Amino acid sequence: MEHLQIGTLNAGTFKIVLQDSPPSLKCDDEKGTPNEYLDIIPEQYTPAKDRIKAALLAGNTVEGWRIERGKHIRIR
Repeated sequence: MEHLQIGTLNAGTFKIVLQDSPPSLKCDDEKGTPNEYLDIIPEQYTPAKDRIKAALLAGNTVEGWRIERGKHIRIR
C-alpha cells in the first residue's frame, strides 16, 4: 500500500487503513547508555526505557538509543 501511495482501501464491508505505528524505542549499544538513564538494581544496571524514550521524544540525544516509527495495517 505504501509503495502504491494508497492509505485506505475499501474492501466490501471492511476498510483497510495503513497508519503510523506509535514510536518504539530501539538500542544499538545498551552498554553505552549514560548513567542518568540507568535504573540501578543491586549488582545489575538496567536502562530506564521510559526516561530514555521521554528524553528522545523531547529532542535530546541518548548515546546508543533512537526512536523508530513503523507502519502497520488496520482492518476495520
